[in-house]
Amino acid sequence: MKKIISVALAIFVATVLICPAISLAEGTPTPAFEVSSASVKAGEDFKVTISIKDNPGITSAKFSVKFDTDLKLNSVEFGKDIEGMKQLPQKLTSPIIINWVNGLEDLKKDAVYATLSFTASKSAANGDHEVAISFDPQDVFNVSEKVIDFKPINGVVTISGGKDEAGTRSKAATSSSASSDTKASTDKAADTKKSSAAKSSSKTASKTATENASVTEKSEGFDNGDGNYTGGEEILEFEDENGNPVPTEEASAEKRTTPIWVFAVIATLLIAGAVTIVVIKKKADKKEAE
Repeated sequence: MKKIISVALAIFVATVLICPAISLAEGTPTPAFEVSSASVKAGEDFKVTISIKDNPGITSAKFSVKFDTDLKLNSVEFGKDIEGMKQLPQKLTSPIIINWVNGLEDLKKDAVYATLSFTASKSAANGDHEVAISFDPQDVFNVSEKVIDFKPINGVVTISGGKDEAGTRSKAATSSSASSDTKASTDKAADTKKSSAAKSSSKTASKTATENASVTEKSEGFDNGDGNYTGGEEILEFEDENGNPVPTEEASAEKRTTPIWVFAVIATLLIAGAVTIVVIKKKADKKEAE
């Protein structure tokens, strides 16, 4: 009888220890860098994002982003939650390199790492075009310099209204283009003054945008005193939401908690095990007394 009690206790303890471990393992997601997907027409502008998903906390990440020639990259912008030293690509042709490091604290929440603005070529092939990311695992780590394991998830841009497999423009694209040309010609003939004014306004806006464009400066180091590069690929600093240099504040951490049903299962097993042991012990004592 004592042997039976020992076996029952061993089974009970094993069940209590294994069940929560399995539950926690199944409920722990894998951190990922995910590129969004989009469906566009040939000639259209669009954006894709690189997002940090199920983030356990990192302070650095460096990516290589690849895309085909049917996708023309216009600009790259870091997400508002990415604070610290940010290095934009030095060219806009594939592949590009995007680099970020904070060094003072971890980003401990899901966030948009960067937004990429594209234009689909008017002569783009119809179908799927991949925007793929890759990185060296050693370039993704937390403030304690521990490498954090992330998986890459590539995005897909689906283009329509472009060239079919034979290399000719689709009927829909041709019809749309002809219609647009006719309308533009009619509008221009009807109101030459308005067209000239719009053209002048466009030139003014283009000039203003050019004057306000950021200037990249070469440098080799980082000034730890004020948070700026002393000379590198660009002038970088710690900024708040309004663009003012300030010390970074600790990002809010997303707490990972065990689901309540796990505790309910453990409590039920404990009670059931205790009752079983008591019953078995009473039967054993009764039998020995007889």
